[in-house]
Amino acid sequence: PIDNMPDWLQPITLINPLRYFLEIVWGVFLKDLPPEEILADTIPLALIAVATLGTASWLFRRRME
Repeated sequence: PIDNMPDWLQPITLINPLRYFLEIVWGVFLKDLPPEEILADTIPLALIAVATLGTASWLFRRRME
């Protein structure tokens, strides 16, 4: 778990989409999370996806020119 990681490493997990995905899966199957908390973890996933896909698209177009 993230709580067992060193303090300096914990903030780095905020940019890892796997963190949010696992929190959603863990919450749905083990904790019966309400939809509001699931949505709170879905928003960072969507933002990371937009940033990653946007960067990949830009790099691809740049390489194809």
